[in-house]
Amino acid sequence: MKRLLAICFICVFIFGCNSSKEKNTSYKIKAKVNQIGQVTSDLSIRVNSVEDSRCPEGCECIWAGEVKVFFSLINKEYSIDTSMVLPANPKMQFRKYNITLESVSPYPICNYQFPNIFTVYFHVEDINKETLLVQGHL
Repeated sequence: MKRLLAICFICVFIFGCNSSKEKNTSYKIKAKVNQIGQVTSDLSIRVNSVEDSRCPEGCECIWAGEVKVFFSLINKEYSIDTSMVLPANPKMQFRKYNITLESVSPYPICNYQFPNIFTVYFHVEDINKETLLVQGHL
């Protein structure tokens, strides 16, 4: 009987410790113009337009240029229109999220005209979840 109780205790301890799942606090979002990228159930990003003045690969330019992305941050309550610029200002905070504009593709090439079909890449981090994890270890 003692052996059975010891085995049950060990099983409960082992499976009980592994049952807690941490939720993802970091998200990679990819969206084209006029598409919505779902981050979480309470946040999505809609890319509205892109202005690309980057110096094309293979060309000589006086200025390296930049790419400006206009987008909407949408949650259950409301949406806001905003923008970010690479490389000058690629980060912002919205509610409990840090949002980084990572890249916009395709990168322009000298003497080649791409159709205006851009893909925008964001990295989104949930600040509150990271803070809770850090405080839990102190």
